[in-house]
Amino acid sequence: MDGAGPEGRNGQGREDIQARVEGHWERGNTLLHEGKLDQALAEFERVLALDPRHAPAHNRVGVVHAQRGDLAQARAWFEKALDIDPRYAPAHSNLGNVLYTEGRLEEAIQSYRRAIAIDPGYALAYHNLAAAYKKAGKIAQAIECLKKSQSLKRREWDQDLRRDLKRMRGKLGCALGALVILAFVVGGLAL
Repeated sequence: MDGAGPEGRNGQGREDIQARVEGHWERGNTLLHEGKLDQALAEFERVLALDPRHAPAHNRVGVVHAQRGDLAQARAWFEKALDIDPRYAPAHSNLGNVLYTEGRLEEAIQSYRRAIAIDPGYALAYHNLAAAYKKAGKIAQAIECLKKSQSLKRREWDQDLRRDLKRMRGKLGCALGALVILAFVVGGLAL
């Protein structure tokens, strides 16, 4: 073997490709969050160049198009994501957003409900479903979905808070340990 295969000289082994996919994915999400749509789109396109079946990247390209106001392109990308992974809840919810914006409320409701059936803990899908129910005049359903969304969001916040407190305790413990060592060293030197 000369090492020219997929795991060979060119450094394009599966682990290397996966690491590059993850790097582009993370940069794309950061740029999207910052509103840098062109740069985010370029990162998601790099993900797709490396992994054409990456449903989340197809979904994010759709999000970029939706934020630009190009709903036809957004819908096409959400549908591509769902062709790849029919159980990818964010693409169902985002497709619902396009349908909602187009005034196709019953289809939007069905899309949000599919997202929730796949991921019953998906607070944003419940929130979106509540908005669609409200606009469709289904106030009781809207209220129930909004309550569920808020309950799930509170649970997420609680989990985030616990995780952050645990991380801070670890850092605080390290800092206190360092202070004790520093006090000992400085105290020892002062004798």
